[in-house]
Amino acid sequence: MNKNVGFLIIWGILLSGLVIESSSGTEGTLSSRNSNDEVESGPTLSNLEVWIDDDFDVIFEATYSNPEGVSAAVFLEVDGVRKQMEWFKGVGPTDGMTFETDMPLLDLNEKSEFFIMAEIEDGDEIWLGDSDEEPFFITDYLDLQAEKDAFLKTDSGSGTRWKDPEVIIGIIALIGMGIGSAFTFWNRKRKQNIFSRYLTRLDALHQEMGTNSQSVNTDLEKIKTEIDIDLKNGAIDDGSYSILKDRIREINKELRTEKVRSNVQNLPETIEIQVKDMLIDGKITKKEYNQFMKSMKRTKMDPEDKKNLQAMVEEWMERDDVDG
Repeated sequence: MNKNVGFLIIWGILLSGLVIESSSGTEGTLSSRNSNDEVESGPTLSNLEVWIDDDFDVIFEATYSNPEGVSAAVFLEVDGVRKQMEWFKGVGPTDGMTFETDMPLLDLNEKSEFFIMAEIEDGDEIWLGDSDEEPFFITDYLDLQAEKDAFLKTDSGSGTRWKDPEVIIGIIALIGMGIGSAFTFWNRKRKQNIFSRYLTRLDALHQEMGTNSQSVNTDLEKIKTEIDIDLKNGAIDDGSYSILKDRIREINKELRTEKVRSNVQNLPETIEIQVKDMLIDGKITKKEYNQFMKSMKRTKMDPEDKKNLQAMVEEWMERDDVDG
């Protein structure tokens, strides 16, 4: 065999071995904007290890190789928060220096991800791993839940269980549910009490009708205004409001019927029937009022009675029209 050919074959095998060796393991390099010569000769990060120490801190360890002796700051970034691991200042060429940093176990969760990178003094950055776009996931290195369970069973862990983010979230959720339930109960009870007080006041007014109808009518108007405001402010609900309005109409009907009897001595039967029909729902509409006035023009009755009856019906119609 030609000596030159043999030499080339041996040289090729050696080069292949070097390529294979340099591609193994988890190792960061200079950014892609540098030339291949710079990547091969520049600083690197490699040999990532993650474990739990005796104090239940998570230890992140890696190796910084520094063939050129340049200064560099190495950082650990976990869930978007960056923490400096080590500062290598102008050290001489070396095949690798191991460094580490720790983090409390309870600061991590099942979705935690991290990077390890170095900022070189010339402005370049290198990342541990094949790409600075792909993070490492803590669950690829630790059974995080098992480690947390083990820690919380210790004397130190039992006193700090509340620091676990998942425990805190659970406590906050329970407190929120408790406050929500308590507020719902309190609000329902408050509305029931307000509704009951209105019914009590209306019953009392109903009992006073025969003795002081004018005072009852004034108080009834006051209650109507109050329940409108309470409905708007959420102090009573729609169902309670409807019941109270119906009760007010019933009392109104009785008040007005009694007032007609007291102020009109001789009421013709046709007009009496029409008045009862208007008062049946406790409210007089404009249409009912206009029909009533047409009937009154055709009806012969005592002028004073007629005047009193027309005035009462007109007053009620105007009040009911405003109330809606």
